[in-house]
Amino acid sequence: MVGICICEQHGRAGLADVCIHIAEAVTLRSRTNNVVSIRFKMGHFANQVDAEVILVLTYCPNCAEDCGFPTANCELTDSDWEEFARRGQFTGVCAECLKEVI
Repeated sequence: MVGICICEQHGRAGLADVCIHIAEAVTLRSRTNNVVSIRFKMGHFANQVDAEVILVLTYCPNCAEDCGFPTANCELTDSDWEEFARRGQFTGVCAECLKEVI
């Protein structure tokens, strides 16, 4: 999560970064399966060892295939972030709504 949103259903909630297909499923409240979540270690906030910054991208199997992304959950380094952002189409959704459809 990289931010906060105001959801019509959940109020103030975390913002999850997802592919456009999962965003559509969230909008339609349609169950989606086999999603992949990639965690990116982005370093430490203000150089504090106990304040690691981790960004997460969640995408569907179609995006994994089309973009050449990993097909299983894993953790990558910050140097991989730009490549994912460049190749994929991601947007933000309410993290609570996302939990309800996956």
